[in-house]
Amino acid sequence: ADLPTAQLRLGLLCCSMGVAYCSAPLASVQHVFHTGSTHALPFSLILATVAVTGQWTVYGVIIQDNFVLVPNMLGCVVASFQLALFAYFPSTELSKNII
Repeated sequence: ADLPTAQLRLGLLCCSMGVAYCSAPLASVQHVFHTGSTHALPFSLILATVAVTGQWTVYGVIIQDNFVLVPNMLGCVVASFQLALFAYFPSTELSKNII
């Protein structure tokens, strides 16, 4: 295969892995809806994911690179949804740590 084809395939693989990483905590969402508590979700990891993917999304817009923009934008949306679950289903452990 030529270089552009190899770069495209590697880019798609990396994009897929990035989205999978950001979506990993979604495996616990069913548990959150069932119990009404977010104690099973890693708050710090999700907050960091929102911050980092948000920054990479902005960078992807600046450099106009879809391989940077698209997976990070998707990751930011997914992580933001997960972060919103903490507002909708507050965890008692999280409340104790904040106070």
